[in-house]
Amino acid sequence: MAKDSGNPENVPALFEGKAFEALANQALARVMPERFQHDEKNYQDSLGILAEAVLDDDPAARHQIIGELLGSGISKSEFICSYARDTSRYLGDLWAGNRISFVDVTIGVARLQETVRSLRSRDSLGMVGKNGPEVLMIVPHDEDHLIGAFVATEEFEKLGCFVHLSIGQSTSEIVGLAKSHKFDMIGISISSSRTVKSAAKIVTNLRKTLHNNTPILVGGGVTLLDIDVCEKTKADCATSDPLVALEFCDLAYGETALAALESNDGS
Repeated sequence: MAKDSGNPENVPALFEGKAFEALANQALARVMPERFQHDEKNYQDSLGILAEAVLDDDPAARHQIIGELLGSGISKSEFICSYARDTSRYLGDLWAGNRISFVDVTIGVARLQETVRSLRSRDSLGMVGKNGPEVLMIVPHDEDHLIGAFVATEEFEKLGCFVHLSIGQSTSEIVGLAKSHKFDMIGISISSSRTVKSAAKIVTNLRKTLHNNTPILVGGGVTLLDIDVCEKTKADCATSDPLVALEFCDLAYGETALAALESNDGS
């Protein structure tokens, strides 16, 4: 696997070291809140093996390792809520320690997300069915960080939304996509102030072209910074919380979301 001697220039400073780990842990904990008990040594060994598997370019090797884990008695729920979550963190730790590249950690987490998607059944998550909100999730072409968008997509889908991902498309392509389909919400995922201008350009062009009141929101690591994201981008709302986003847009969500809201209210 590729390795870096240091932090690449194009990696946002926000995601260096512990800052990356803290944000990843916070986001992944919201997606996969359930806890399982494990023998620590064996569990850590399994995380290392799974991390190697998702970094392997051979899909057959990845599928074999995942199949062996599931065949050993680990449930799908435990794999999703525990192994996948903690392997994502493990990959973040490897990158923070300069043991793998930023590209490696992004690809590895993307493959974990793909695995989680294949294991999950929409029916088992209390989805709202074909009438669920449709969300356009945009990652600007100059945004290097994809993990936030993948996590957000999982969160919105868990709440019953149908998410259309636009990664690295030009502004004109994004506008064309938004014109061709009636989305209930448009989200833009950016990690730092470096890509605020790109997000603002997208928002401006969407406003000029769309003749409806589709809400446009900005989320991601940028919402942790001490800047007025809405003022800078002219978006309607800035949040990385999917429940806040759906409530802001006055959109219905599935039973899973209602349960999460009730749990939060009682805490």
